[in-house]
Amino acid sequence: MPVLVKLANGKTYQLDIKYDLVANELLFKDKKGDSLNFVLPVSEFKFTGPLERIYRFKSGYPPSGGNTRKNTLYQVVYEGKPTLLKKMSKTVWEESTTYGTATRTKNVGSKNVYFISDGGALSPFKPQRKSIFSMFNENSAELDKYIKENSLDLSKDDDLIKVFVHACK
Repeated sequence: MPVLVKLANGKTYQLDIKYDLVANELLFKDKKGDSLNFVLPVSEFKFTGPLERIYRFKSGYPPSGGNTRKNTLYQVVYEGKPTLLKKMSKTVWEESTTYGTATRTKNVGSKNVYFISDGGALSPFKPQRKSIFSMFNENSAELDKYIKENSLDLSKDDDLIKVFVHACK
């Protein structure tokens, strides 16, 4: 399924892509089906996922959390004041299954780290009540009531979006 990709020079393309979360690289398929790197940095890409939800990834945020690459792509979970971003990554490692054997097992681990952007530096954010209440401190009692009444699970992006929409209105 083609995805809308916008490059740093402002040009947009509809391309078949692969987002390599281990290398933090966005690749595209050429006419032969080979995966290629972009010559220019990707400023954003977006696609429509399940239930017609639009998933948007952007780069250009300041380096943060041990990340020194300015072209790192973050998923924009909620865009507003403040903006909630998610950095997804995967790591691959091998380990032997039994001591003294040559058999090795490949493992893949996933990690999601959230950040808040206020237009400047990125701040790490934990999707927990305490973090949300400290960010929206003047509305914390009302927000707590909203979360309980709607049985929101802050570990789910869709529920986090509801909380941010409610808190920022």
